[in-house]
Amino acid sequence: WDAAVKEATRLLKYGACHKWNQSEAKHKISLILPKKAQEFCQELFITASGDAVFSKIEGFDDPILYRFSKGAEAYVETVLFESDRPLHYTEIVEKIIAKGREIEPRRAHNVAHDIGCLYGRGTYGLMKHYPLNEEETQEIITEIEEIIESGPNGRQWHCSELYEILCARGLDMDGRLTQYVINISLKYSKKLVNLKRLVWMADKKAINIIHSNRIEINQAIESLLRIEGKPLDGSEICKRIMEKRGVSSVFQIHNDGNVIKIGKNRWGLLDRDTPYTAEQQKKIIDMLEETLQRTQHGIHKTEIITILREIPNIDSSVTTDPAMYISLALRTGRMKYVSGNYLCMSDWSNARRPTIEEAIQIALEESMPGGRSFKDLQRRVHEILKFHVASDNIYTRLYAIGARVNGNTSCWQITTAEDQCDFK
Repeated sequence: WDAAVKEATRLLKYGACHKWNQSEAKHKISLILPKKAQEFCQELFITASGDAVFSKIEGFDDPILYRFSKGAEAYVETVLFESDRPLHYTEIVEKIIAKGREIEPRRAHNVAHDIGCLYGRGTYGLMKHYPLNEEETQEIITEIEEIIESGPNGRQWHCSELYEILCARGLDMDGRLTQYVINISLKYSKKLVNLKRLVWMADKKAINIIHSNRIEINQAIESLLRIEGKPLDGSEICKRIMEKRGVSSVFQIHNDGNVIKIGKNRWGLLDRDTPYTAEQQKKIIDMLEETLQRTQHGIHKTEIITILREIPNIDSSVTTDPAMYISLALRTGRMKYVSGNYLCMSDWSNARRPTIEEAIQIALEESMPGGRSFKDLQRRVHEILKFHVASDNIYTRLYAIGARVNGNTSCWQITTAEDQCDFK
């Protein structure tokens, strides 16, 4: 019997690594016993699974063997794994207690800090909650590496600074980017050093970008696009240039010269891949600039195509992606793309319209002290911004501003800055 328990325990540890469901785990353990002893299968499973943690996951009828451990780390990680969003550490405590276990809030906070990713003040999640895909992550890393490499030697950069710069360049990833998401993404950089508390600096040994090579690389990009005869994704361009030139560093593609961004991380040639003549391009630019001067506030990217429909003899329906029109506007130097995905005049300090984060802040402040349900919050944010915002993007911003759910009312509320120092 002891040998059977030992083997069953070994199997469950293996099963936790491969995420067996409960039925599969029971079946595997039943195979340990001979046919004449099958009546003891249930008892063997109960004995061996004392330290097994089974989690109920949405979309699965059978609980999943998530971890083989009964420590605080196992319970915190299981609660985060079961959640479809990052959780404030007080929510983690509530969910663990609901499972019939006890844990001190400070202990839960420390464990979440150690095993999870920080998504907001006191709010933790796993990489399953990370909102960017691999290509978007690489784009953010490459941009930030260039920002830091171009700055003063030894300068330390806070993620909030980097976030503002990226937003000003139109890289807020449709509202999914925050200073916390940036901090998580930079852990995959081989050129930057993590100083903790959301602060990063260049690793002098790893940074090896030569400024003079940039002009040559831009020329190589244009040459590649010309030879291919069609637009290419940024990742494909980087791969092809690195293979051909032996460039070891991931580099940034610039909307400059004859190279133009025509879609999400998609690049082409100005004189070939835009469906408009030079005269039509001028009309598009003029319409955007005139609209800005008339309204005296920024144009959100979702509004651009509607505005361009007013231009006679120009079909703005040839693409539903506003990236090309934004690229054309930015080339003039008279317009810029800023935080919140707004196009505005270059001499304006901001877009003169609220960002998603500011709209959420306004909506929550209006509802103090009770807060708002998520559905009501989403409705109010849409009213303030006058364009649709995906639920995931609102959740991301809620964590960033330190808001959290009231367990009794299920309403989102603004919290104090009590967790401001809990940076990882």
